[in-house]
Amino acid sequence: MPDEAEAVMTDNSRQMVPVTWNQEVLEAVNTLREGEYRVIGEALGLPVRGLITVSDLNWLRNGGFEEEDVSMWRVTDLGGAAELYREVKPVDAKKGQAHWHFYSAERDTVRFTLEQEAQDLPAGCYRYEISVMGGDCGEQEVYSYVMINGEVASRCETAFTRWNEWHTAVIENIQVQEGDNVVVGLYVACSGPGAWGKIDEAYLK
Repeated sequence: MPDEAEAVMTDNSRQMVPVTWNQEVLEAVNTLREGEYRVIGEALGLPVRGLITVSDLNWLRNGGFEEEDVSMWRVTDLGGAAELYREVKPVDAKKGQAHWHFYSAERDTVRFTLEQEAQDLPAGCYRYEISVMGGDCGEQEVYSYVMINGEVASRCETAFTRWNEWHTAVIENIQVQEGDNVVVGLYVACSGPGAWGKIDEAYLK
């Protein structure tokens, strides 16, 4: 926790002041379990409140598409979709403000892959997940996949059903050796017409 907090003074000026945190409350935070923990302290004789968020390390960069730079994600448009881009629209995001978006009025034009190469991945066992939501997709083929050294090692089927009904494709027990090239992704093919969807919250952990 920070040693100082910004205080608003009576003349509306701001300055950093020392904070003393309640150690008993801090020690109750379970750093092995994801969640949010509220902690309390004191500064200049007044109460201070803080929030600690515990989350797993995500080996994917910008997995929630919250950052404007999405260059780490490689999209390959195979069907000529009308719209295929990062979108900032909180009501359509699984979490946060942004997500990946697609839409096309014409039939059989939604077909693409969205993938990312994991950087500096240590040897170990991993889990990959990615969530989708959408509708009007008609016949569809949608699956997440993991490629190791250029070969598909595993895949998980999923689907777009309707607005605000999220489905999470999960691939577990991904065995990675030192020096392996690991690429994770999502393949989407929808007949439509009017197929649309959102992709969000990709994790490799």
